[in-house]
Amino acid sequence: MDGVFLAADTRVTYSKGPGQDIYVDQAMKVLHLAPGTAIGYVGRVETAAVLLKYVIDGRDHRERTDPISLMNWLPRVLRAAYQRVRPELRGDVAFMVGSSLAGRPMLVETTKVREILFEGVKNGLNSIVGRLPITILSSGARFVSLTNTCAGLLYVLRSPGFELRICPPLQVAAIGSGHGVIEEVRRVHARVLFDYSGNVGIQAYWFRQAIADFVERNDISSVGGLYPVIRVRGNDFLCIGQSTKKFKRGTSEIEADVTLSVENGCWVQRNRVTGKEIKLELPWNIPKNPKQDIRFDDIDRRRSRKVDAGDF
Repeated sequence: MDGVFLAADTRVTYSKGPGQDIYVDQAMKVLHLAPGTAIGYVGRVETAAVLLKYVIDGRDHRERTDPISLMNWLPRVLRAAYQRVRPELRGDVAFMVGSSLAGRPMLVETTKVREILFEGVKNGLNSIVGRLPITILSSGARFVSLTNTCAGLLYVLRSPGFELRICPPLQVAAIGSGHGVIEEVRRVHARVLFDYSGNVGIQAYWFRQAIADFVERNDISSVGGLYPVIRVRGNDFLCIGQSTKKFKRGTSEIEADVTLSVENGCWVQRNRVTGKEIKLELPWNIPKNPKQDIRFDDIDRRRSRKVDAGDF
């Protein structure tokens, strides 16, 4: 309704052979690209690192880096860069780009707002705080321009052709092994958009929780760690962290006090109870050949299930 939200996990998977995967929850997969634009990646890290360096170098030599100019330029530069990548590094990779247009208000279709609200009610939404959707639906217009907002732009680019695939307004897109999460996010879509509209902390909570619930319920082993959420609005780039406490079963004793925050320009995953700390790294700084897991699964319910089953 006002800009774009992007989220990603932090896990990179290294396959050492059948049943010998190593998981490293150390990847910063969403990066600030330019004023009003963020870019996220999935796929082979080495390939993504090379391509992103080409993109950043090209950006630094461009006169125009506004969202529309970047959208027209990125497919071309990614195709050209992919062809220059050494064959052994030419793996599958996909990028999601979220931009926001400062000075251009969001234009919403009333029918789409009605559909999202109806879906929310079907999934247990009984009430919302705020009158935004009622104002839109009672306007009588097919489209409503929302004052004091910034329009969003979301699109996906996949190797090898990097054809532009634009996500329509008020809709959701996903890339990578968690692509099925779209349906999960749609179940809370009305809450993300309308409940406490403008409270980005609550919006990010519902968005992040939908992703975590889907991943943990479906046990997608290649997705893990915490979930940084980025909001791009106009030329502003907001990193939205989290703070979560986990209590020992049947007690009031804190088992994990987990935070995700930005410190000195770097995302940090931390458990205040154990002192465990994992900083997120840009793709070109991620360990190339780790010997063991580096997991941040301190509040992951899959870990609790494995403990109950006697796997640890």
